[in-house]
Amino acid sequence: MVINKLGSLFSFFLNDSKIKIFKKSGNEELDLSLYPTIEETIKTIFPRAENADIKKYVKQISKADELDPVLVITPNQTWVTNYGWIAFNNAMDHFATYNLNNQRRDELSRCIFHFKEIQELYTVRDGIRSGNLIPNGFHIPRSLQGSIVPGTNNPVPIGQAYLVTKLGVKKSEFAEDTNFFHIA
Repeated sequence: MVINKLGSLFSFFLNDSKIKIFKKSGNEELDLSLYPTIEETIKTIFPRAENADIKKYVKQISKADELDPVLVITPNQTWVTNYGWIAFNNAMDHFATYNLNNQRRDELSRCIFHFKEIQELYTVRDGIRSGNLIPNGFHIPRSLQGSIVPGTNNPVPIGQAYLVTKLGVKKSEFAEDTNFFHIA
């Protein structure tokens, strides 16, 4: 039996075909009907996406193993206006390939990135940030801007980051990480 832990959930892999998810606080099985489908999650994160893109993104997240973290990045239109789509796509290529040899973790979507564990996700983010691989991609929150030398802060982050977790075959849980693109 393999046990994975995620937040308040345990996932027990009893055999290759049967997976049960329980709350940490007891043996109460998690009611997956309370969670949105992967498609509902995608439509919430990308409210203006075309049906073809929604299907592509749902398929991509569906391929992830249950409880593997998936990073979804939506572009900040102000950032794109300031720096351009080429700069945005180059930045997303860094998330897709950082610490990989001749591989990508995004199936060329440039917005959905599959990781095997949450530590890998934040190691990639921290490596990109500390190596300044995305100039102007990260920013200092307004509350800390007074302590920074003028001209060194990007006024807006490159995008919004969402962490998505696949639950069961077609369900998911997600949340925005509002500090993902902050420097401090």
